[in-house]
Amino acid sequence: MRNMAMTVRNRGDSVKSADPAVGSASGGTEARLPLEGIRVIEQGAFITGPYASMLLADMGADVIKVERPGTGDAFRSYDGTL
Repeated sequence: MRNMAMTVRNRGDSVKSADPAVGSASGGTEARLPLEGIRVIEQGAFITGPYASMLLADMGADVIKVERPGTGDAFRSYDGTL
């Protein structure tokens, strides 16, 4: 992993649960996300790798994205045209 830049992305904060067994959504107990406490190191550079990492982060994982220095993820500047 020499000469790689790292960014940390954490989208996995606790969420309110609407399940009455857990608590009410308006002010009850907070539910834990399924991957909370899991750390993932992502080295993907094309669409599916970063997308999968986003899904893991949405489920509570701490995602550490390793990118090529100077250029980063090529699809960050993708405009959507083929």
